[in-house]
Amino acid sequence: MKKIKENLSTFIITLVVLLLPVLAGVILWDKLPNEIATHWGVDGNPDGYSSKAFAVFGLPIIILSMHLLASLITAKNDTDAISDKLFSLLLWICPLMGIVLSALIYATALGYKVNVAFGVLMIIGIIYIVIGNYLPKARQNHFVGTRIKWTLESKKNWEHTNRFSAKMMVVLGLIYIVCAVFSIFVEMKAAIVIVVFGTLIAAVFAMVLYSYLYYLKHNQDEDY
Repeated sequence: MKKIKENLSTFIITLVVLLLPVLAGVILWDKLPNEIATHWGVDGNPDGYSSKAFAVFGLPIIILSMHLLASLITAKNDTDAISDKLFSLLLWICPLMGIVLSALIYATALGYKVNVAFGVLMIIGIIYIVIGNYLPKARQNHFVGTRIKWTLESKKNWEHTNRFSAKMMVVLGLIYIVCAVFSIFVEMKAAIVIVVFGTLIAAVFAMVLYSYLYYLKHNQDEDY
């Protein structure tokens, strides 16, 4: 667990941040209804409800468990392939998503008009852009980056493909941010969902295709 020890302060801070929604829920407990919206449809309206206890304690604990599992697995393997900066950024993904999700849930429960699409797309877009700027610095590993057959077999394929993938992540991030802004002004939430998932699928396909074409072009090179 060398990587966690090297980033211990960040790791501890992220754990504290992950538990803040629980503290907020306890403070707001008497004001929260017994049934709380925890899922929204493509139209932006709540379509799934959970108990108050699950919303306040269950969801944060699930996100905390995901955070711990992902952190421990990443730290245990390929330690030297991932820089401290990139690892620190990865540590913040679950805490940021947890804070945003809990804020949306509590605000909705308290009767505020909430644009869920804006909050979720904005934070995902920012995360994509930030990680995209650091992704090219990651060396071959099995947890971060475009991890497919051709990139894992060739260092050069890894480097070129992940530089391309980083650009795609930045583009995706910008698209998500634009969609978040559009969600404020348009009612066509389904169209935004199509754009979000359509561009994601297209980007993943482009990353895989890029790696494969690079393989076809350079697999006979001596230094491939």
